[in-house]
Amino acid sequence: MSWYAYLKVGSDAPLAEVEATIGVPSDGGYSVGDAHPRARSRPPHKKTCTSSFWRHRLSWRASRHAGVDGINRALVALPAEMADGIRRRVEAGDKASLVIVQELDGLDPIGSCGLALEPAALAWMARAGVSLDLDQYAELAGEPDEVPLGYLPPVDPGWWRDAMAASARSFETTFEKSPGHVPELGSNTVVPFHDAGPRESRPDLPEPLARFYVVVQEVSLPDVHTGYAIHPARWLADAGRRGFPVAVRTRTGTFPVVPFGADGVGFFALVPEDGRIVHLPRAQVHGTTWLQGDEPPGEVAAGLDVFLRRLLDVVDELIETGETRGITWQR
Repeated sequence: MSWYAYLKVGSDAPLAEVEATIGVPSDGGYSVGDAHPRARSRPPHKKTCTSSFWRHRLSWRASRHAGVDGINRALVALPAEMADGIRRRVEAGDKASLVIVQELDGLDPIGSCGLALEPAALAWMARAGVSLDLDQYAELAGEPDEVPLGYLPPVDPGWWRDAMAASARSFETTFEKSPGHVPELGSNTVVPFHDAGPRESRPDLPEPLARFYVVVQEVSLPDVHTGYAIHPARWLADAGRRGFPVAVRTRTGTFPVVPFGADGVGFFALVPEDGRIVHLPRAQVHGTTWLQGDEPPGEVAAGLDVFLRRLLDVVDELIETGETRGITWQR
C-alpha cells in the first residue's frame, strides 16, 4: 500500500500569475504557451478546461498510517498565507482541490488504512476553499490480470437490489412521465427475497438467474419508460401456462430460452446456451414458441449482468435528464 497527496489549482491564468497569487512555486505544474522553467512539456489533460495547473505535493515522515496522521500533519503545517492565496484564486474562478491517492496492493499483513481528516486539517481546507478528491487504485482479487477495454466486474445482486431500490424511490419523487402524470409513490418496487420458512418452488435456473434470485424476488417498474418487470422465480416454473415463450424458432433452428422479464411490448429471455439476453416481441409468440418474422430476436445484452446494469442506467437517466431510450438492442 502507498499514499501520496497534493494540492492543485486549475486556472485560466498563466502559471506564473497563479504562483504569484499563492506565493508558493508550483511543484510539477504547467502552463500552456508559458516558458516557465517548471512547465511540463505535455499539454493539460483533455478533460480540463484550464490553461495552467499549479501543484504542491504534501510530504510527511514515513508512516504506515499516512492517511490517518501523516496527511493531517502535513496540512496543518502549511502556512495560513498559502490557504489565503489559494482562496483568492478560488474567488477569481479557479478550481482548487486536495488530491489524495491511495494505492492498494493487497500485501498489507495487518489491516487496511483508513482516511480520517481532523478538524484542524478540515479548517485549513475550508480557509483555502479546496475540495477533496480521493482516488483509490486496488488490485481486484480473482479478476483477470489483463483487463480488456470495457470490462466490468460481475454485478453483486445485493448491491444491485439496493441501488435499484434507491433509484426507484428517487425516480418516483422527481420524475413526471407526462404533464400531470406523476408516478405513484411505492408503485415501482424491488422486492427482496426473504429466505424464511419453506423455500418457494422454483425451477432449475441458469447460474446467472439462480444467483440473482437468491437476493431478489421480483422487480416492478411500471412507470419506467415502457414499463419493465423481472418476474418472480416461481413464475418461470410454469412459464408456458402463463403465455411466456420458452423456445425461439429462427430460420436456422430452434433453441430454448428462459423468459425472466418483460417490458410493454415483449419479453426479456436468457439463452442458456451462451447466457445472452434477447428481446421477444409479444406479437410473434405462438403458444410457447417465439417465431421469427422479418427480424431475428433482438440482442439486448451479452449477459444478465450487462442487462441489470443497463436497467439501472435507464432509471438513473430519467432521474438525471428526464429522458431515456430504454433498454435498446441491436438487430
